[in-house]
Amino acid sequence: MISKMPLCAQNSTMVATAQNISDSTHIKTLFHADSTSTQKTSKAIDSEVIYSSADSIIFDVTQKKVISYGDAHVEYENIDLQSYYISLHISNSEIFAKGMYDSLQQKVGFPKYTDDSDFFDADSMQYNFKTRRGLAYGVITQQDEGYLHGQKTKIHNDKEIHIEKGKYTTCDAENPHFHVHITRGKVIPNDKIIFGPAWLIIDEIPIPLVIPFGFFPNKKGRSNGILLPTVGEEAAKGFYFRDMGIYLGFSEYADLRWTADYYTLGSWRTNIRTNYVKRYTFNGSFDVSYASLVY
Repeated sequence: MISKMPLCAQNSTMVATAQNISDSTHIKTLFHADSTSTQKTSKAIDSEVIYSSADSIIFDVTQKKVISYGDAHVEYENIDLQSYYISLHISNSEIFAKGMYDSLQQKVGFPKYTDDSDFFDADSMQYNFKTRRGLAYGVITQQDEGYLHGQKTKIHNDKEIHIEKGKYTTCDAENPHFHVHITRGKVIPNDKIIFGPAWLIIDEIPIPLVIPFGFFPNKKGRSNGILLPTVGEEAAKGFYFRDMGIYLGFSEYADLRWTADYYTLGSWRTNIRTNYVKRYTFNGSFDVSYASLVY
């Protein structure tokens, strides 16, 4: 039997236990919720699940499923999920979330997932509370100073994620103006992003230079890794890619930054810079550049 709970304008809450879910008559007597209401349930799930909605909540007693519409919100231990639509299958601990498009084809209520300090936006996702594994589509997440997009993303119980058809960029636009296209990748939390065959795409134009494999640093503080370029245009030199290169942190006393600039009208520049320091004794830097300018 399916029971629907319209939300009214009075402050109240409803608590649905596993026994309540199996007794539809009892559930109906507990319907006193509004947009600030909160419901709790636990069955086949280790901890309490807290869920709410600004529109309506449907209890499907036969399938043991709870469906929330409109600013739906689910909390489970350290996991927080917000979306326009969320369905929670109580018997197998699985949850599914998706957004919608309004009349102007603008995104509304697309899933926002948070697990401790990890977070991402997605077009849709499914997740199992007990196994801590999930699958998400259209993911966008910030990793250190970059943004990672994934067409298909697998979430593992150790918080590692695997990505198919991804993008890595420093551009914060939903459709970035430039990015490294990643066929497959693996994100190791607070360590690195490892990727397979990849290539640079600028304004949807692929650059014919394939990187067989590589990695980006993905942890706080100084770390070795690839430096993504800044993309732009100068009237005299054409389009440019500036400051692409690598960074090497040898120790707490010295590092090296090797970068290059390239302009489509033929100019280029390369630069090597190293910093060194010994506390209370000395510090300094060494900088060498070489350039070829074409006007």
